[in-house]
Amino acid sequence: MIGETIGVIRPTISTDRRGDAVLTYATTATHEVTGVAVEPRESREINDGRSAGTVVSLNLYIPSGADIEPTDRILVRSETFEADGEMADWRHPMASGVGGLVLAVKKVEG
Repeated sequence: MIGETIGVIRPTISTDRRGDAVLTYATTATHEVTGVAVEPRESREINDGRSAGTVVSLNLYIPSGADIEPTDRILVRSETFEADGEMADWRHPMASGVGGLVLAVKKVEG
């Protein structure tokens, strides 16, 4: 299989004392997805006068049918990312019938 293997961290869901859903994440993957293409999107510094940090963004091109939910966190090259929007269907512009899913992810530090 060509591509990289990413880890998926699926949260467990519980309720707090008010009955609101609380998501709890482990530090290790609950399962993996293979054959993923990783495309760097942007890396930028943020400084709004109150806090400073860095945002790193990627596009992940994932095989169709992959078990990824909107609330999952994604391990890419030993770094943990969160979804940055909804997963979308994509088609390769040069090869008919080739495609899958694309998911934008981001990591905020600082």
